[in-house]
Amino acid sequence: MERWKNDYSEERLVCLARVFFNIEFMGCRYPTEIMQEVARLSQDVAQQYRKLRKSKLQRTFVSASDAAEDRAKGVKRSGGVIIDSPAPKSTKINFVPQGHSVTNEITTNVT
Repeated sequence: MERWKNDYSEERLVCLARVFFNIEFMGCRYPTEIMQEVARLSQDVAQQYRKLRKSKLQRTFVSASDAAEDRAKGVKRSGGVIIDSPAPKSTKINFVPQGHSVTNEITTNVT
């Protein structure tokens, strides 16, 4: 802001600084003219910030529907990768006549 204080009013610089923050930290988008102006004014600052950001821990965002589905299924993730999930359920259904039981795939008659 110090670099551009003679070229812009203080109010305009503060506004553009907030726009820069919203673009870099929140991922907001603005009209093309504003995006180009902010890119031009923040070129040096943005390069320094992006170099620092590359070496820092990155957050992984998960949609609410995916998170709810994982929770219902008992799936645990770390960094977007599944680390623990319950064993898949068998799709095979054993139908046994009434009065019979199933033990180790052998049908026996229960009387």
